[in-house]
Amino acid sequence: MKNQNDPVIEQPLKRRGAPRCPECNVFVEICLCSIIPNIETLTKLCLIIQKREVVKPSNTGMLAAKCLANSEVHIRGREGHILDYESMMDSEYENWFLFPTDKAEPLTRDLVEKCSKPIKLFVADGNWGQAIRIHRRFVRANPVKSVFLPPGLPTQYRLRKEHGRPEGLATMEAIARAFGIIESPEVGKQLTDIFLAMINRTLAFRGHQN
Repeated sequence: MKNQNDPVIEQPLKRRGAPRCPECNVFVEICLCSIIPNIETLTKLCLIIQKREVVKPSNTGMLAAKCLANSEVHIRGREGHILDYESMMDSEYENWFLFPTDKAEPLTRDLVEKCSKPIKLFVADGNWGQAIRIHRRFVRANPVKSVFLPPGLPTQYRLRKEHGRPEGLATMEAIARAFGIIESPEVGKQLTDIFLAMINRTLAFRGHQN
């Protein structure tokens, strides 16, 4: 049976340059497949990703989903395909969206412990403008709690920069910190370790010193 972490997606665009691994999507020379864990969690990740992000070797959201056994991926923006946000809600879970709106609550361990059911965490993956649109359309369709991460260390993501948002995190960083609170610090560390391996290998491949 095909793992739901590996959704059927459009073929990556043919680009000039080094070939990429079809599984982890980074360059073949720095493939991460041998170190990607299969992390079992009660918390379910639901990644809603912009189509253009799927084929970028610098994307981290898809990598996070591959690490988490209890996860699903939905791709926004495919031609002829409209996402059904209402169908993504799951009555077996507390449905939370990780996004820092004015009405969002801080994601804390105390908030988690008040839940009577496991949490399904929705995360938007794209640039800041794309993430805003994904969140806005999702909450229009669903009564969902929005949560935001407490202040933490600056991002360690050095492959791209989100202009105008110095406090911004890479998608996998945000997921790692959220799962570190909801699940355990060990789960957060496992995700962070793979994230840092991806960053360091990519920078070395580009000829940068870590």
